[in-house]
Amino acid sequence: MDVRAGGSAGSAVDPAAAEPRTAVAVDPGSAWGAATGAEFLDRPCPRHPADAGPSDAGVFRTVVDTSPVGLAVLEPDGCCTYVNPSMRRLVHCDTERFGPWARRWLRLPCDGEVAPADPSRSGPEGSTLIATERRLELPDGTAIWAFLEFTLLRDERDGSVSTHIRLTDVTERHRLEAELRAAEAQYRVLVERLPAIVYAAEPGADGRWLYVSPQIERLLGFTVEEWLADPTLWYRQLHPDDRAVALAGDVDLASRGPSPSTSPLTYRMLRRDRTIIWVRDSASVVLDSDGRPVYHGVLADVTAERALEERLAYLADHDQLTGLLNSSAFSERLTTSLSDLSSGELVGLVFIDLDKFKAVNDSYGHGVGDALLRQVGQSLTASFRSLPGTEVGRLGGDEFAVLVRGADEIAVERIAARALVAVERASVQVNGRLIGVGASVGVALGTTGDEAGLLLGRSDRAMYRAKTRGGGRVSRERTA
Repeated sequence: MDVRAGGSAGSAVDPAAAEPRTAVAVDPGSAWGAATGAEFLDRPCPRHPADAGPSDAGVFRTVVDTSPVGLAVLEPDGCCTYVNPSMRRLVHCDTERFGPWARRWLRLPCDGEVAPADPSRSGPEGSTLIATERRLELPDGTAIWAFLEFTLLRDERDGSVSTHIRLTDVTERHRLEAELRAAEAQYRVLVERLPAIVYAAEPGADGRWLYVSPQIERLLGFTVEEWLADPTLWYRQLHPDDRAVALAGDVDLASRGPSPSTSPLTYRMLRRDRTIIWVRDSASVVLDSDGRPVYHGVLADVTAERALEERLAYLADHDQLTGLLNSSAFSERLTTSLSDLSSGELVGLVFIDLDKFKAVNDSYGHGVGDALLRQVGQSLTASFRSLPGTEVGRLGGDEFAVLVRGADEIAVERIAARALVAVERASVQVNGRLIGVGASVGVALGTTGDEAGLLLGRSDRAMYRAKTRGGGRVSRERTA
């Protein structure tokens, strides 16, 4: 093996060609030999005679022999002259096999194998300390990871250099580090594949972002580097109408102190291209090493979810076929309008029933009938879009209604006539023919104290009178 002292190469000894040596047991009667069972290998160590008495050196040897760290001494010619019991235990090796095994596996580090210097450790004066970490194959076929420290100690008498070896078993640390690396790699893969932004950030409009996952670029159009470099980007990309709410939630969350989970905030953000997305911000608060709050959170794009919620809310109030207010929502608006009336004010209700619509369905099918209902709805909407205080609804089947707020009797009757014309303008083309319908219209006026159901009933009766007179006309129900 190569023995280096202060960077220079020593002599090489072939273990196979070396003169056979036998282990020499320490005199059990010696002060430290009886206590430890330590043994010399290959030959007695000239620096540590076996008959050491109860001197300071003997006490020192007792400490060395009972150390839980593996210790051994290799001489310049490659002979192993000392090994303590911990070394034999750590490498699962008996005395007889230790010397040949040590000459192979406890060699000095090669270039590039030396571990970083530890400033808290140093060798004795006049020595050279080299450290490395190495996987050792043991004589029994097993293996360990060992932290090895080699102290090259020069003998002042003859200038020879011996190698003092210190072995610490770090297998468990290596196992834990490997598990940690695997867990971190798995966590990183999961984080980077999540369809959401995972982040760690300080509170406030200009709080630093300590980590952000690569999804930031897909969701908001900024690279990770850009986002981390500018702490103000989050606040600047908030939708102006949502900045106050988002910042208030941010401050409130920080003021609560450490918390495993919080109620998520939903707000709008601007992408780099200025398009708008909705995000749900779910974060928990942890304290850093200085006791300052840090958010660990997830920003998820909920634009589609928000659109679905808005669509469901719309469908809860609107007719799916025509887009007009449905029967339930129209009745609620009518009830609200009646309850909000001031003394002397009126609410008009125009009830519309299509004439001969059943014949269209029977002759051309429900597909044509549905298309015609949509056209009627669009025509009514277009007729009353510009009139304040009016709302149009579909009550069901081929029945429609117009709610008129704050109008007098003459104005309501004009609106009823306008509704009749709007229905007659609606048509669909079938086999080159335009198919349309007429309408029978009933009008009723409500005042303070009237109920929506009663007003609907009066307008329905008025419509029925118009229909029995041949349809295509307006009939008015007098206020009860």
